[in-house]
Amino acid sequence: MLSKKHKIGRVVVLTLAGLGVIQLFMHQIEMLLVTAAIIGLIYYLYRKPPQWLIRMSDPGRSYSPVKKKRSKRDPKRRRRFQIIDGNRKHSDK
Repeated sequence: MLSKKHKIGRVVVLTLAGLGVIQLFMHQIEMLLVTAAIIGLIYYLYRKPPQWLIRMSDPGRSYSPVKKKRSKRDPKRRRRFQIIDGNRKHSDK
């Protein structure tokens, strides 16, 4: 566990770093836009890689196209109504 002095120091350092990054982005909006575009492109390529990139990464292995899942599930079977005897004492018995 960190002592109280270390926790306060960590909060101060992270706050100053955050303020510095915010000030940098406010004065250089182009840098913010370029950074956001690069991060967005990397995320998009990670989630949906193009076919040429998949083949380029491992040429010896063949990939089959991803099959789409069926939207409708098989109909659920209806279960019979089942009565479970409890431990409660009945006055009418």
